[in-house]
Amino acid sequence: MTKQEQRWRTALHEAGHSVTAAALNRWAAAGVAYVADDARGVTVLPHGLTTHALCIATAAGRWAEKLAAQYPAPARRRRKPLPSNRSSAEYLRAKAVRECHEKATEIHYDTAGESDDIALAKYCTNFEPGHPRDKD
Repeated sequence: MTKQEQRWRTALHEAGHSVTAAALNRWAAAGVAYVADDARGVTVLPHGLTTHALCIATAAGRWAEKLAAQYPAPARRRRKPLPSNRSSAEYLRAKAVRECHEKATEIHYDTAGESDDIALAKYCTNFEPGHPRDKD
């Protein structure tokens, strides 16, 4: 059995636990299934299941695993790389620092040899329009 077939079998096994638990829980909450690259898996079943329902959900994994013999593993799709997260704090901070360096260069403010934090702080305190230190 290839690694892809093992992962497919494990995915069906864990899905059997999860879907059966959801059905027995009146679809209020489903289990969460994880399948690792090494074809090991685990399902976290939802709270609120009776002992009888837990036994059924546990046994359903073995039955769902038998579907792997009937249905072949799907071909693995190549995904396009995800776009960079343009709302992350790191991205926004880097953008602000880059803009501050550009502005400082435009007005001939020397930022050479300073860390980004110091350059950003100096720019914000010294060149902000309407700053109390600015006198007309």
